[in-house]
Amino acid sequence: MYNEELKRQYIAEKVATVSISPTYLEARFQEIGATETLLGKDLAYFTTQEILEYYKTQNYTSFNIINLLNSIFNMYTQWCLQKNLVPDNQNHYSEMTPELLFSCLNKRLQQSKYLTREQVLSYIKELPNPKDQFMLLGIYEFGKQENFYNICYATMKNINEKEGTMLLPTGETVEISKELIHFAKQSEDADIYYSVSEKEKKTMPLVDEGYIIKDYPNVLSGSTEWQKGRRIYRAIDRNLEYLGLSHISSNNWVENGKINYIKTKMKLYGYNNAEEYLKNHVKEFTNQYQIKTFCRSRYLAKISDFL
Repeated sequence: MYNEELKRQYIAEKVATVSISPTYLEARFQEIGATETLLGKDLAYFTTQEILEYYKTQNYTSFNIINLLNSIFNMYTQWCLQKNLVPDNQNHYSEMTPELLFSCLNKRLQQSKYLTREQVLSYIKELPNPKDQFMLLGIYEFGKQENFYNICYATMKNINEKEGTMLLPTGETVEISKELIHFAKQSEDADIYYSVSEKEKKTMPLVDEGYIIKDYPNVLSGSTEWQKGRRIYRAIDRNLEYLGLSHISSNNWVENGKINYIKTKMKLYGYNNAEEYLKNHVKEFTNQYQIKTFCRSRYLAKISDFL
């Protein structure tokens, strides 16, 4: 982190007064660190043009994300101004109008329904809460099932970190990534949910019932599987919309995960095409995503444009 001591002082002060995750704040400062090093100055000293250039290189598709990021940098720069640390005594983040921020969005990515795993991880890191990060990466890696059952009732005790596997509540053992394990740990440890919107920033306590995904105190006990699943469904839709991906449904998101899984396995086994992989390892694929009925030719036709 560039100018680390100063930024940690800021984080410590702001977390006590502003409802925003300290982990999220630190991550945003870490990301811009390479640009600060390249320019040889703290982000609080960036000119208007340097700010715009940085935003454009991040390939954001969501106004919510870029607006929140600008708000964070704006508050930090204002804090630096109050300490007489800014050479030109100006806060150029305050000059970022909605029109300027919109101009920094990647319009091509906004329309695409297919995302690489790298893009998926890049989006997920923009979410302030690990429970939301676990939800989105979870259904990407092993599907959503009826009522999002395997997300609702996932537990840390069923994760084998050494093997990189997880025993799902429905009984299948699936492969999971180190990133998903990281989000699972953070979600289990979290006791506060940070709600971030353009109009308000607030926090809400979380209730630990032994699952990775914790509920809110206002949720009635004894919820049915369908009720729990609807809460997950709404949360996923809300997060996709926040990320600027409202054109991507939860089903599209899972399909992205399946395509990435097939591509990864093709490379691992040395196959030249998906047909070879699915012909020889169809059980591996259908187990990973709990697919009960599967027609190889129909599925290959469906995903041919993405392989």
